[in-house]
Amino acid sequence: MISRRRTEAAVYGGLQKALFAVVGALMGAAASMKVTEYVTTYSDGSKESSSDAMAVLALQLMFMAAAVALIVVIARVVIVIAAIMGLFRNYELIPMLKKALNKNK
Repeated sequence: MISRRRTEAAVYGGLQKALFAVVGALMGAAASMKVTEYVTTYSDGSKESSSDAMAVLALQLMFMAAAVALIVVIARVVIVIAAIMGLFRNYELIPMLKKALNKNK
């Protein structure tokens, strides 16, 4: 994110890197899940097989949805913080707030 002040840019960059690391971990966890096939052999010689493919697919989709939602939240949070900081800086709201609070005393 482009900012006039180095500290603000460092904060935005650090926030983005930390949250994108969490997103990467979620996507990595979803990609590393494996489907397990269970084969049961009975005493009469018959075999039955089952797998946990639906549960694994559901978990993968939930992790991916959480990652996408987190990316959207990251973008929103950083944009809102940048807008608020810009308003405070450009319109000199801090001195105005101090003056308004001192006026009431």
